[in-house]
Amino acid sequence: MSASLPPRRHPARSPRRTRRSRGATIVEAAIVFPIVMLFSFGILEWGMAMKNVNTTSAAARDGARAFSTLPRSALAPDAAKGVVERDLSALSNGTPQLLYLYRANPQTGLPCSDTACTGSGTLTPGGCPTGWCLQYQWNTGTRRFDLTSGSWPPSSQYACPDGPMSVGVYVTVQHSFVTGFFGASRTLAERSMARLEPLPRNVCGAT
Repeated sequence: MSASLPPRRHPARSPRRTRRSRGATIVEAAIVFPIVMLFSFGILEWGMAMKNVNTTSAAARDGARAFSTLPRSALAPDAAKGVVERDLSALSNGTPQLLYLYRANPQTGLPCSDTACTGSGTLTPGGCPTGWCLQYQWNTGTRRFDLTSGSWPPSSQYACPDGPMSVGVYVTVQHSFVTGFFGASRTLAERSMARLEPLPRNVCGAT
């Protein structure tokens, strides 16, 4: 009959060592946890911000396309404004601010600074000439853009095949951050440009 082996004895852990190990774990967790949370919130915040950037960019692009399909028409501004308002309804934690519809310099995409469009203005109230620049401001009550100044008479738009004018659309949105870790808010600004669709020679604005 084989002799049984004596039970193996494990060395007892020192209470002091156990407490020290637990303390180190707590310290490590206290250091790592805020970093992980900040990283997670950063992904959330900037993900929402980029979504709003894309939404604002799409609104400017679609607005320019809508205006360009109605050259020399009084319906063009409202059509473009309606498309921009529709697109911006998809914003998350964002509030529309300004909308400009203007005659654009084809070289820069900025407002023309003179009748011949040899120079460029700026996308500011004073830099967007009121003779071919419609300026709107967001109404939080109606959730629509209200015209505040400017005009661009359809009769002054040139839409002949040899070189139609270009329309520019500029949109700004105030994006609000949720956590406040990266500030309270940031202004997003996007613009787009499209050539007016050519019309027959007898109605395109030729002189």
